[in-house]
Amino acid sequence: MSKKTKNVKFSFDTGLLLDGVSSEYQDMLDAGFDSEEALHHIAGDAILRYHLDKKFPKWNPSYIDVREIGSYKVELEKMESY
Repeated sequence: MSKKTKNVKFSFDTGLLLDGVSSEYQDMLDAGFDSEEALHHIAGDAILRYHLDKKFPKWNPSYIDVREIGSYKVELEKMESY
């Protein structure tokens, strides 16, 4: 391996990130979203949840405001068990 390349490994549970999205996807299509809009929404939510779980493990989102694709305002609530 050259000094200009690097091997890295990532692991995450896609089941947790994408649990239940098939019905959400179908609901969005039924509501008039096209496939690309629905997929952007679902992927954005999954990525947001992933980052929130990593950065704020002791907090739950109580309110999420989607400002635009990829931009969110999130209100967090501390979990009672912590």
